[in-house]
Amino acid sequence: MAIKSAISLALIGSVLLMMLLSGIDAGGIVIYWGQNGNEGTLAGHVQQATTTL
Repeated sequence: MAIKSAISLALIGSVLLMMLLSGIDAGGIVIYWGQNGNEGTLAGHVQQATTTL
């Protein structure tokens, strides 16, 4: 009985690990704002809508 519970626990653990790893998006865009004091606010910059991609 201990072997079945160990196998079940290993299976559940591996499924959870795969679910966690598949949800990682390492290619996303990150914005670091406010590191300089003269940048203003991010919300103010977005409202101006002068930035293009």
